[in-house]
Amino acid sequence: MLQSRARPLLCSQCLARSSPRLAVRNPEIRLRSWISLPRGSCVAQRRLTTASTTSHRANSPTQVVEPRQSSRVPIRDQLLEWEKGFTKEQAKALYAPDVSFSYLLNDIGRDESTDDPNNDEFITLNLTASNAADSPFVGEDADISVSTPRRSPGDLVEFKPRGVRNPVLAIYLGFFGQRHHFFTVAGRWMASMAYSPLFSVSNFVDSAELSSVLSKIPSNGDPMLFEKMRLTRVGPSRVDGANLVDKMVEFRTASELLQQSKLHKLDRAQSLLEDPTSRRYMSLFDMVATFFPEYKNHEEVPPQVLYAIHSALSRDELGFHPLGPSRDCHRRDHIYEILPKRQIKLIEKVGLLTREYAYLSALNGRVPQAKDVANTTLGIFLQEARERVRHSRKIRTWTPHGFVYHADSGSIPRLMWSGNAQHIVLFLKWWASNDLFDPRSRFHASGALILRATGLYGDGPFDQTTAWTFLQELGLIPPWEVPSRYKIRFPDTGIIPGGGLRRKVPEDIGESRRPDIAADSRRDFGDSPVFCIDAKTTTLIDDGISLERTEHPDEFWIHIHVADPASGIEPNSELRSFMETLPDNIYLPGHFSAMLPSDLGKGSSPDAQASGRSIADEYSLRPDGPALTFSARVNQSGDILDYKLEPSILRNIVYMEPQRVSEFCNEPLPLVDNRTLLTTGAPPEPTDAPERPMIAPHALDPASQEDLLQLSKLGEALRQRRLSKGAWPTFPPQPSVKVEFHKPPAEAAKDVDVIPIAAPPYIQIAYDTVACSVVSNAMVLAGEIAARWCSSRGIPIPYRRDVNLGESHNEAMKLMTEELLPKYKDGSTASSRADINRLLALTGGSEASLTPGPFFILGLDMYAKATSPLRRFADTIVHWQIHAALAHERQTGAPIEAYTDDMGILPFTSASLQDMLPMLQIREKMARALNQSVYDWILHALARAWRFEGTAPKSFIFTVDARVSGTLLGRLDFCDVKALLPPAHLNDLTLYADVKTGDRFEVQLSQINVHTREVTVEALSYLKDDANPPPPLPVASATAHA
Repeated sequence: MLQSRARPLLCSQCLARSSPRLAVRNPEIRLRSWISLPRGSCVAQRRLTTASTTSHRANSPTQVVEPRQSSRVPIRDQLLEWEKGFTKEQAKALYAPDVSFSYLLNDIGRDESTDDPNNDEFITLNLTASNAADSPFVGEDADISVSTPRRSPGDLVEFKPRGVRNPVLAIYLGFFGQRHHFFTVAGRWMASMAYSPLFSVSNFVDSAELSSVLSKIPSNGDPMLFEKMRLTRVGPSRVDGANLVDKMVEFRTASELLQQSKLHKLDRAQSLLEDPTSRRYMSLFDMVATFFPEYKNHEEVPPQVLYAIHSALSRDELGFHPLGPSRDCHRRDHIYEILPKRQIKLIEKVGLLTREYAYLSALNGRVPQAKDVANTTLGIFLQEARERVRHSRKIRTWTPHGFVYHADSGSIPRLMWSGNAQHIVLFLKWWASNDLFDPRSRFHASGALILRATGLYGDGPFDQTTAWTFLQELGLIPPWEVPSRYKIRFPDTGIIPGGGLRRKVPEDIGESRRPDIAADSRRDFGDSPVFCIDAKTTTLIDDGISLERTEHPDEFWIHIHVADPASGIEPNSELRSFMETLPDNIYLPGHFSAMLPSDLGKGSSPDAQASGRSIADEYSLRPDGPALTFSARVNQSGDILDYKLEPSILRNIVYMEPQRVSEFCNEPLPLVDNRTLLTTGAPPEPTDAPERPMIAPHALDPASQEDLLQLSKLGEALRQRRLSKGAWPTFPPQPSVKVEFHKPPAEAAKDVDVIPIAAPPYIQIAYDTVACSVVSNAMVLAGEIAARWCSSRGIPIPYRRDVNLGESHNEAMKLMTEELLPKYKDGSTASSRADINRLLALTGGSEASLTPGPFFILGLDMYAKATSPLRRFADTIVHWQIHAALAHERQTGAPIEAYTDDMGILPFTSASLQDMLPMLQIREKMARALNQSVYDWILHALARAWRFEGTAPKSFIFTVDARVSGTLLGRLDFCDVKALLPPAHLNDLTLYADVKTGDRFEVQLSQINVHTREVTVEALSYLKDDANPPPPLPVASATAHA
């Protein structure tokens, strides 16, 4: 760099010390003026690095100031002296690579080489995949809630491996050897446990075009072999996949040309699509009209156009977030959440504040003192935050586990935030809990800088987990809050801290009600006993079953009676929109949210006798209450001879408990360990819960007992018929978590100036052993009847079907009949997740569609959810359609044989349902993910029992599932908790390279992070050669309580 002898380059800090007039007098004003300059501005750089003036020559050196000379100690000696300050364990931890699956990727300890096969694992950005337990089965709807991305060899996919910063295009090769295989546009073969594409194009190339690549990958290989092949560069080369690379490059080039032609719009995507104050939700198809209006009226938009839009949105680090990327770009459930302008401006404002703080640190050569930032927004926030945390730590302890701990109840002062400090609070909430920021976003640095500036967390880590606990210490989030509730953002809802979800309730529920549409045509079942089999504490009863004998002794009518709210609710009303916002009940312990709240609509019924009840109470099955009955005539071989639907009135309701019915019918009980696995905290005082009058099966009259036994036999015959068609025989048991909260101190609860802190909640973990096949088999039958009845009339409803629509039916049937069914049919062997994935890879999982199709995992030709309209919105849609069709048939005296939308009979046309389904499916996925957040409670309880109460098991058995990204990934023999065993924690028991899938270790806990759902363990002993491994966990018999 050339410079004048008379005007040397000077350090700005030295210059400031030598000339007080140039010191920063008003840092916030000066910093704003500097930051407002364009990045890379030479003026800005000169202000930071050099100074040139003539007024200071008398008081300043005439040449560059050299740093103070220190004693010259050889670097080797310096390092040896430094090393003495570290123990062996500290040094091992310091140099160990980051093997966690944390959200952030810019860790200095993480290898970012794009050629490292350890980095091939996907970053899971799909909220339902990242925040839900990886089991594909959920609660009581286990067998019908399976949903996986479509995976067909030859698909074009875009994904984000851990080791790269930009998305990668690849051709999907298939799932074999417990891995998904891909061939990328760079000519590399990749294998991953996950399948989470951000964008995909179905059938991009023919399967025949994959042969040259697949021939170099052994189809019977295992993960260890694949890993070794990639490390040694053995496998398909770029030459083998040259035709695939050429097609991907051609696709990408065409898309880039389309982007360039609309650059003036795509670069302004946020401003063109955003709403000033509220979030918007749009699919790629919705955006076509804005960016490519020439394709607006095309029946099928070219995938290059959709990819051009998708790529443009992906470059925006804030404005657009995919809500469950679709299996196919041509599906309309590829929906984006668009943040409002106000929220983006606030985030950018906080980013500006932190940049000012960083600049001030650099300018002064030290962390700014309180007096330096006393009058800035960030400085005011830091002062107020430290005061709040000081009060919190008097009664609570910060932990590195994602929560603050306190053993007893208490309170902390309720302090108000000053001015714009609230903006920083909002930013921290979004950063720590809302999953808004891409892993590579620059705003992670802003959050980390705020945490460091507080001076409350030592040397860190200054990550989102620390921010989450910081918010708890500030009193903004309850100490035992479930993190997943904040990461899964239901559209048009809010989160009630410590409670459920907040929705806007219609102002006048009565306007959404109607007189009973089937008032004069309900069949009266009189004294026929209707068995409602549910837990004693269940207050919402939405199904029951009864038996009717026929003139043939081996033929019976099975009646499934379902709650009937659709008969009294207008299908196009504000109440319908309210239900659609939360289309499924959330059964997360401690945070229950109902589609129809228990107090909604009291006094709104047109029926004077029912006007005092809420809507849920009015339509919950009860004596003299309405129902919609699904009936099938069945013989003892399990054949369905006839079926019908009819509105009904029930008189004789018999309430029974599932476990007692199973025992009475001699059903094989689940062999899972029904002991309580773990409890933490003390149970609160019991409260009086409403209970229904329960009847034991042995107390029934002989005729009713015979009916119950016959229903059990017929249900088993129906199940055997479905098993012969490929139904999955057994499902894994699910952990059952019970959470009970304590009341806060009475005095603190009344004081508006304090935040009351209740004692830690009582958490009980066990396996749910309640199973009753009488109910589950009947509910699946009702779903089959609903689908058949509507399909025969051409009525559009949300059918549930396989994604692959029988494309691999023969292969799936062969897998089930020859291998899986013999293995699992007797229920004595635990369902393997690997086997489940093998089947789902063939069927593609399930989807909602207006066209019926096979549902292989249930062994049905068609199916629709129809038995829970009080808690599932899709079921209510089915009921609305059925009631409208029944009313028309009663009026005309003839069935609708081939319904068309032109008839104007049904409340929902095919087109209107087609518009509703994408968002409905997104919301259903969110509901399932929230229900799976029970996993957070398990980790909460385990961390508390381990760190504070001393009641956790001293050791666990860790089974290796995979070697991923330089660490061992596996599961514990405690609720199937996922855990990581880093190589540094093997404690010289064996070499990492020698560990195989299926190997077992005795381990102890090393770290639990509830916020990130990460558990790290340390090996105590290697059980590879254990001659007596523990038996597999027994499982419950197949159930399908729909």
